[in-house]
Amino acid sequence: MTFGYAGASIAELTKAMRIARPSLYNCYGSKEGLFKRALALHAHKHLAYLNKLLGAGTIAEVVEELLRDAMAGAQLPCEAHGFMGLLTSLSASADDEGARLEVAAYQGRIIETLAARFNQARSDGELPETAHPTTLAYFLQSLVHGIAVQIRNNVAGENRRELLCLSLRAFDLRAGVDHQTGRPTLARLNRIETVSPA
Repeated sequence: MTFGYAGASIAELTKAMRIARPSLYNCYGSKEGLFKRALALHAHKHLAYLNKLLGAGTIAEVVEELLRDAMAGAQLPCEAHGFMGLLTSLSASADDEGARLEVAAYQGRIIETLAARFNQARSDGELPETAHPTTLAYFLQSLVHGIAVQIRNNVAGENRRELLCLSLRAFDLRAGVDHQTGRPTLARLNRIETVSPA
């Protein structure tokens, strides 16, 4: 993940894994095969983490925790951040097509999982009837990915609380909770503690 999918050479991969080049090809077939195995492992752990988080607390608490976890970045256990690292490791190169299609399939499972939770929240009255679960799932993932990139790029510590607050505010506005459910969004934002620098 340090070099990205396209940037990691076979020599660098075998050195990091402490194996010979023939062993890599015998076990995984190719660099893409190795990537797919790593993706499957991290995606399984990430989905387990996500399902556990989605089952705890209100939808407001779930969204806030997901955004906080994205902000924590590499400080989180591998099941929380490993999959994110793989998602951001791909370039726009045509050579990445097979790997990107595999990522898209797992990403689709994440969207389905989030959308199901938002649908439940709408049925429970936590979200307004006008809320669209799949759209909210994509929007939340966009926020999570954006935060993860900013943290990876070492956004200044004093800006992290503002980034979290703005992200929560944006989600509330997109979900339509400000004016339709009366949830105390601003009160929630005001009680957020300062996010410490990594």
